[in-house]
Amino acid sequence: MTDQQCKNSISYVEQYLSQLRDYLVDDNINEVAINPNGSIFIEEADTVYMREIGVTLPPQAIKRLGAQLAGETRNTLGALNPIVSGRVMVWGNPQRVQVVVEPAIEQGVSLSIRKYLLRTSESADIDYVDGRQIMVDAVRHERHRAIADAAKAGDLKSLFRQAVDEKFNVLISGGTSSGKTTVARALLAMANPAERIITIEDAQELHPPHKNQVGLIADRKGESARSPS
Repeated sequence: MTDQQCKNSISYVEQYLSQLRDYLVDDNINEVAINPNGSIFIEEADTVYMREIGVTLPPQAIKRLGAQLAGETRNTLGALNPIVSGRVMVWGNPQRVQVVVEPAIEQGVSLSIRKYLLRTSESADIDYVDGRQIMVDAVRHERHRAIADAAKAGDLKSLFRQAVDEKFNVLISGGTSSGKTTVARALLAMANPAERIITIEDAQELHPPHKNQVGLIADRKGESARSPS
């Protein structure tokens, strides 16, 4: 087969993804995330955090790739439908993709490509995650008690640190100019720098310091294309 025949035998999506082929065919990699700034992070099996790879894409390349992926899912992508999810075939393997464009994102395009796990496990391979039974209620109670103890002691720094480390839901409420954004920024700054951060705001104010982050925009109007609903 000639080079031209080889080129013609792959899909347009595969041509656009050629720089990422090694990652998308690697069974040890679960997800590839392409951020609006062109940085690319991968999620590897049995790891806690995603890691950045030495490949970047320019804005126009990400935009073309997003349009091609959306087209493969047979969905319309644009201002009236800025978030598209679906399934595409890449090098013989099914992938779950999500494409986010303006106005649901302030600028650029965000892409996520997550593999369907094709490997199956035998019944003998199924076991406890930590090799033993864990009483979930007891663990949850212990975590809540530590939070309550920090609150009673007035140790807000420890309270917030543990809440972030344990990935608890935190509700920040207050009037105008009461410091809600300041507190939210402080909590975000406590998150591990390797965390992937997704923010959803009606106006971007948080600006997390993490390298792997995407800021989404949501309108409070129910009929808006970028409404949370």
